[in-house]
Amino acid sequence: MNNKTLQSWFRSASVAVSVLALAACGDSGDTTSANSSASSAEIEVVNYGEGQEGTWGDIVYGNPDAPITVVEYASLVCGYCANYANNVFPEFSKEYIETGQIKFVFRNYLLGRLDMVASAIARCGTEDEAKKLTKLFFNRQGEWLRSESPESALASLARRAVNMSRVKFDKCLANSDMQKNLVQMTKIGNESYDVTGTPSFIVNGKKLDFRTFEELDVAMEEAIKSAS
Repeated sequence: MNNKTLQSWFRSASVAVSVLALAACGDSGDTTSANSSASSAEIEVVNYGEGQEGTWGDIVYGNPDAPITVVEYASLVCGYCANYANNVFPEFSKEYIETGQIKFVFRNYLLGRLDMVASAIARCGTEDEAKKLTKLFFNRQGEWLRSESPESALASLARRAVNMSRVKFDKCLANSDMQKNLVQMTKIGNESYDVTGTPSFIVNGKKLDFRTFEELDVAMEEAIKSAS
Protein backbone atom coordinates (compact mmCIF):
# COMPACT_ATOMS: atom_id res chain seq x y z
CA MET A 1 0.00 0.00 0.00
CA ASN A 2 1.46 3.31 -1.10
CA ASN A 3 0.00 6.00 1.15
CA LYS A 4 1.91 8.73 -0.70
CA THR A 5 0.12 7.77 -3.92
CA LEU A 6 -3.30 8.17 -2.31
CA GLN A 7 -2.38 11.42 -0.61
CA SER A 8 -0.99 12.86 -3.83
CA TRP A 9 -4.33 12.38 -5.57
CA PHE A 10 -6.12 14.37 -2.90
CA ARG A 11 -3.53 17.13 -3.18
CA SER A 12 -3.61 17.35 -6.95
CA ALA A 13 -7.24 16.47 -7.72
CA SER A 14 -9.57 19.16 -8.92
CA VAL A 15 -11.86 18.23 -6.02
CA ALA A 16 -9.93 19.89 -3.21
CA VAL A 17 -9.42 18.20 0.13
CA SER A 18 -10.97 21.20 1.85
CA VAL A 19 -14.16 20.72 -0.15
CA LEU A 20 -14.31 17.04 0.71
CA ALA A 21 -13.71 17.76 4.38
CA LEU A 22 -16.72 20.09 4.43
CA ALA A 23 -18.92 17.32 3.06
CA ALA A 24 -19.77 16.12 6.55
CA CYS A 25 -21.50 12.78 6.57
CA GLY A 26 -24.85 14.12 7.76
CA ASP A 27 -24.99 17.33 5.74
CA SER A 28 -27.12 15.94 2.90
CA GLY A 29 -30.18 17.42 4.60
CA ASP A 30 -29.34 20.93 3.45
CA THR A 31 -32.69 22.41 2.49
CA THR A 32 -31.17 24.37 -0.38
CA SER A 33 -31.66 21.91 -3.21
CA ALA A 34 -29.59 22.41 -6.31
CA ASN A 35 -31.23 22.95 -9.64
CA SER A 36 -29.12 20.32 -11.30
CA SER A 37 -27.11 21.48 -14.26
CA ALA A 38 -27.51 17.96 -15.59
CA SER A 39 -30.50 17.12 -17.74
CA SER A 40 -30.76 13.59 -16.31
CA ALA A 41 -29.24 11.22 -13.79
CA GLU A 42 -27.28 9.47 -16.52
CA ILE A 43 -24.08 11.51 -16.20
CA GLU A 44 -21.21 9.45 -17.46
CA VAL A 45 -18.52 8.62 -14.95
CA VAL A 46 -15.18 9.00 -16.70
CA ASN A 47 -13.50 5.63 -17.02
CA TYR A 48 -9.77 6.05 -16.60
CA GLY A 49 -9.31 2.27 -16.45
CA GLU A 50 -10.53 1.21 -19.87
CA GLY A 51 -9.40 -2.33 -20.51
CA GLN A 52 -8.47 -2.90 -16.86
CA GLU A 53 -10.11 -5.26 -14.42
CA GLY A 54 -12.55 -3.67 -12.00
CA THR A 55 -15.87 -1.84 -11.70
CA TRP A 56 -15.22 1.71 -12.81
CA GLY A 57 -18.59 3.37 -13.29
CA ASP A 58 -22.08 3.13 -11.87
CA ILE A 59 -23.02 0.15 -9.72
CA VAL A 60 -26.55 -0.60 -10.90
CA TYR A 61 -29.33 -2.42 -9.07
CA GLY A 62 -32.62 -3.47 -10.64
CA ASN A 63 -34.10 -2.99 -14.08
CA PRO A 64 -31.65 -0.96 -16.21
CA ASP A 65 -34.57 0.13 -18.39
CA ALA A 66 -36.81 1.31 -15.55
CA PRO A 67 -38.41 4.72 -16.19
CA ILE A 68 -37.13 6.12 -12.89
CA THR A 69 -33.48 6.37 -11.91
CA VAL A 70 -32.40 6.94 -8.33
CA VAL A 71 -28.74 7.80 -7.79
CA GLU A 72 -27.16 7.57 -4.35
CA TYR A 73 -23.86 9.28 -3.56
CA ALA A 74 -22.44 7.63 -0.46
CA SER A 75 -19.22 7.33 1.52
CA LEU A 76 -18.01 4.01 2.89
CA VAL A 77 -16.77 5.79 6.06
CA CYS A 78 -20.09 7.57 6.67
CA GLY A 79 -22.16 6.26 9.57
CA TYR A 80 -25.39 7.67 8.13
CA CYS A 81 -24.66 5.87 4.85
CA ALA A 82 -24.05 2.62 6.70
CA ASN A 83 -27.30 3.08 8.59
CA TYR A 84 -29.15 3.58 5.32
CA ALA A 85 -27.45 0.62 3.63
CA ASN A 86 -28.01 -1.72 6.56
CA ASN A 87 -31.44 -0.70 7.80
CA VAL A 88 -33.31 1.21 5.09
CA PHE A 89 -32.09 0.04 1.69
CA PRO A 90 -33.25 -3.61 2.07
CA GLU A 91 -36.89 -2.52 2.46
CA PHE A 92 -36.54 0.17 -0.21
CA SER A 93 -35.15 -2.49 -2.55
CA LYS A 94 -38.08 -4.83 -1.95
CA GLU A 95 -40.64 -2.10 -2.58
CA TYR A 96 -39.12 -0.30 -5.54
CA ILE A 97 -36.11 -2.06 -7.06
CA GLU A 98 -37.18 -5.69 -7.01
CA THR A 99 -40.61 -4.72 -8.36
CA GLY A 100 -38.97 -3.10 -11.39
CA GLN A 101 -40.17 0.43 -10.67
CA ILE A 102 -36.73 2.02 -10.47
CA LYS A 103 -33.13 1.60 -11.46
CA PHE A 104 -30.92 2.28 -8.46
CA VAL A 105 -27.40 3.61 -9.05
CA PHE A 106 -24.67 3.66 -6.41
CA ARG A 107 -21.77 6.11 -6.73
CA ASN A 108 -18.91 6.67 -4.30
CA TYR A 109 -18.37 10.12 -2.80
CA LEU A 110 -14.97 10.27 -1.14
CA LEU A 111 -14.55 11.61 2.39
CA GLY A 112 -10.89 10.96 3.03
CA ARG A 113 -8.03 8.50 2.59
CA LEU A 114 -9.67 5.47 4.22
CA ASP A 115 -12.73 6.03 2.06
CA MET A 116 -10.46 5.92 -0.98
CA VAL A 117 -8.93 2.66 0.27
CA ALA A 118 -12.28 0.96 0.91
CA SER A 119 -13.83 2.26 -2.33
CA ALA A 120 -10.90 1.14 -4.48
CA ILE A 121 -10.99 -2.33 -2.94
CA ALA A 122 -14.74 -2.64 -3.31
CA ARG A 123 -14.42 -1.85 -7.02
CA CYS A 124 -11.45 -4.10 -7.68
CA GLY A 125 -13.41 -6.94 -9.29
CA THR A 126 -16.72 -7.59 -11.04
CA GLU A 127 -19.87 -5.59 -10.42
CA ASP A 128 -21.33 -8.47 -8.39
CA GLU A 129 -18.19 -8.47 -6.24
CA ALA A 130 -18.43 -4.69 -5.90
CA LYS A 131 -22.00 -5.03 -4.63
CA LYS A 132 -20.99 -7.76 -2.18
CA LEU A 133 -18.01 -5.81 -0.82
CA THR A 134 -19.87 -2.51 -0.62
CA LYS A 135 -22.63 -4.20 1.38
CA LEU A 136 -20.09 -5.95 3.60
CA PHE A 137 -17.99 -2.83 4.23
CA PHE A 138 -21.11 -0.94 5.29
CA ASN A 139 -22.30 -3.83 7.45
CA ARG A 140 -18.96 -4.15 9.21
CA GLN A 141 -18.03 -0.47 9.10
CA GLY A 142 -17.75 -0.08 12.85
CA GLU A 143 -15.24 -2.93 13.03
CA TRP A 144 -12.79 -2.14 10.24
CA LEU A 145 -12.94 1.65 10.58
CA ARG A 146 -12.07 1.52 14.28
CA SER A 147 -9.55 -1.29 14.13
CA GLU A 148 -5.84 -0.70 14.80
CA SER A 149 -5.17 -1.37 11.12
CA PRO A 150 -8.23 -0.58 8.97
CA GLU A 151 -6.43 -1.65 5.79
CA SER A 152 -5.60 -5.07 7.24
CA ALA A 153 -9.19 -5.41 8.43
CA LEU A 154 -10.47 -4.59 4.95
CA ALA A 155 -8.02 -7.07 3.44
CA SER A 156 -9.32 -9.77 5.76
CA LEU A 157 -12.94 -9.03 4.87
CA ALA A 158 -12.18 -9.00 1.13
CA ARG A 159 -10.32 -12.29 1.39
CA ARG A 160 -13.21 -14.03 3.11
CA ALA A 161 -15.94 -12.47 0.95
CA VAL A 162 -14.49 -12.71 -2.58
CA ASN A 163 -11.25 -14.65 -2.05
CA MET A 164 -9.09 -11.58 -2.70
CA SER A 165 -5.43 -12.25 -2.02
CA ARG A 166 -3.26 -9.69 -0.23
CA VAL A 167 -1.22 -9.36 -3.42
CA LYS A 168 -4.32 -8.36 -5.36
CA PHE A 169 -5.44 -6.12 -2.49
CA ASP A 170 -2.17 -4.19 -2.56
CA LYS A 171 -2.25 -4.01 -6.36
CA CYS A 172 -5.73 -2.51 -6.23
CA LEU A 173 -4.63 0.14 -3.75
CA ALA A 174 -1.70 1.07 -5.96
CA ASN A 175 -3.93 1.54 -9.03
CA SER A 176 -3.70 5.28 -9.65
CA ASP A 177 -6.26 5.07 -12.46
CA MET A 178 -8.90 3.79 -10.04
CA GLN A 179 -8.00 6.54 -7.57
CA LYS A 180 -8.35 9.14 -10.30
CA ASN A 181 -11.66 7.58 -11.35
CA LEU A 182 -13.06 7.80 -7.82
CA VAL A 183 -11.97 11.43 -7.47
CA GLN A 184 -13.70 12.22 -10.77
CA MET A 185 -16.86 10.44 -9.57
CA THR A 186 -16.85 12.64 -6.48
CA LYS A 187 -16.26 15.74 -8.57
CA ILE A 188 -19.26 14.94 -10.77
CA GLY A 189 -21.48 14.63 -7.72
CA ASN A 190 -20.22 17.92 -6.33
CA GLU A 191 -20.34 19.96 -9.52
CA SER A 192 -23.38 18.49 -11.28
CA TYR A 193 -25.68 17.92 -8.31
CA ASP A 194 -24.25 20.12 -5.54
CA VAL A 195 -23.61 17.04 -3.41
CA THR A 196 -21.91 18.26 -0.24
CA GLY A 197 -22.84 15.51 2.19
CA THR A 198 -23.65 11.84 2.28
CA PRO A 199 -25.87 10.07 1.68
CA SER A 200 -27.36 12.21 -1.09
CA PHE A 201 -30.07 11.03 -3.47
CA ILE A 202 -31.00 12.20 -6.95
CA VAL A 203 -34.26 11.10 -8.58
CA ASN A 204 -34.34 11.54 -12.36
CA GLY A 205 -31.81 14.33 -12.13
CA LYS A 206 -33.25 16.20 -9.12
CA LYS A 207 -31.54 16.20 -5.72
CA LEU A 208 -33.81 15.36 -2.80
CA ASP A 209 -33.95 17.39 0.41
CA PHE A 210 -34.27 15.56 3.73
CA ARG A 211 -32.96 15.59 7.27
CA THR A 212 -34.20 12.22 8.49
CA PHE A 213 -34.80 8.89 6.80
CA GLU A 214 -38.52 9.44 7.43
CA GLU A 215 -38.32 12.66 5.42
CA LEU A 216 -36.33 10.81 2.79
CA ASP A 217 -39.09 8.21 2.42
CA VAL A 218 -41.66 10.94 1.86
CA ALA A 219 -39.46 12.86 -0.60
CA MET A 220 -38.58 9.66 -2.48
CA GLU A 221 -42.20 8.57 -2.80
CA GLU A 222 -43.29 12.00 -4.00
CA ALA A 223 -40.49 12.16 -6.57
CA ILE A 224 -41.22 8.68 -7.86
CA LYS A 225 -44.96 9.39 -8.17
CA SER A 226 -44.34 12.64 -10.03
CA ALA A 227 -41.89 10.96 -12.40
CA SER A 228 -44.13 7.99 -13.18
